[in-house]
Amino acid sequence: MQIRAIKDEENLDAFALNAQAFTFGDRDASWLNHPNRTPCATYGVWDENGLQAKVVVLSYRMHLGPEVVVPMGGVAGVSCLPASRGRGYASACMKYALERMREAGQVVSRSFPSVGTTIADSAMSGWGLQRRYTVETRAMQVVPETETVRAARTSDRHAIIAAYTRFAGRYRGMIARDPKLWADILDDTDTRFTYTYLYERNGEVEGYLTYRAANRRRRACASLSA
Repeated sequence: MQIRAIKDEENLDAFALNAQAFTFGDRDASWLNHPNRTPCATYGVWDENGLQAKVVVLSYRMHLGPEVVVPMGGVAGVSCLPASRGRGYASACMKYALERMREAGQVVSRSFPSVGTTIADSAMSGWGLQRRYTVETRAMQVVPETETVRAARTSDRHAIIAAYTRFAGRYRGMIARDPKLWADILDDTDTRFTYTYLYERNGEVEGYLTYRAANRRRRACASLSA
């Protein structure tokens, strides 16, 4: 078994492994060269049959209160070929990735497990769980605050970022978003519009919601801060 960083010429092999694990074999690899893609390092495990497992570490920064921001390694894309599971490949790659994160000064980490055993494995490895809640729109009622909601304009971007930064500084664990990440959240994509709405009170933005519809195979995604 060999564990090391994946080379540029091996990116498509890693992408194929990722597609099998997470995207139903989708071959659209355009995001590999997306200008707003978060900087990352990808580590792989090889045996005599080639690439068997991989781990991606995203380079983020994290709020630890109102004044402290530290380097953070976001663990993502943990995947292993189905026929090679149960051999310790993924766990060995995780250990290797954590060692590289320590060397890079990434003093904290977050993991975003998908479903099934990935969630259980992440919890056993020391990461907490990410929870998502789905609310049917018919369950939402009209409230007086709706009168202070409006569609955002391009000129509102600074106020949106300021609102998020104030909110994030109240907690430990919120991502410190750089300009590329903000562009990825707020800009239109090549194929979809992004819709952003603001909640204002006394002329100040206190919350926002972004909405971008997905293709017919996937659900829409939304980002909310208040």
